[in-house]
Amino acid sequence: KVFHKLIGLAGVPRIRLHDLRHTSASLLVRQGIPIKVVAERLGHQDASLTLRIYTHVYEEQRKEAALTLNDLLKDTAKQVR
Repeated sequence: KVFHKLIGLAGVPRIRLHDLRHTSASLLVRQGIPIKVVAERLGHQDASLTLRIYTHVYEEQRKEAALTLNDLLKDTAKQVR
């Protein structure tokens, strides 16, 4: 009840407390916080559960890492020439 009252006072869109927890975890994963740390914060005993729930965020990071590696290889190839 207090949470919903604070949301009303803040004038932000109404969300569930669980949604706030999910958002927090997603942002932590997206910032590159180790999944084990995120899992501990959420109270998950097994980090694989956290990975299964937040795979969409983790997958974005993997794609970003692949792009970075691709750019690095292109730069290296230019230097070799």
